[in-house]
Amino acid sequence: ISNLTFGGIQDSIAVALGLDRTVVLALQSVGGAMGNMICINNIVAVCTILGINDQEGFILKRTLVPMLVYAAIAAAGGALL
Repeated sequence: ISNLTFGGIQDSIAVALGLDRTVVLALQSVGGAMGNMICINNIVAVCTILGINDQEGFILKRTLVPMLVYAAIAAAGGALL
């Protein structure tokens, strides 16, 4: 949803600032994926499907570190492009 919501805005900002539209929109997509990794709705849905009780916070904490690594890699890649 964030790509649909913010994609047009990101595109217009990239054009206005003279940035590479492809890189900006790719980073928008990466950001949406990172948000999806820690989305509480998704974590609750997975816990419900798998029958895991009262582990949402634990899963969120365990997912945060890989998400931050993913963010660092994306930021470094975006800075190089």
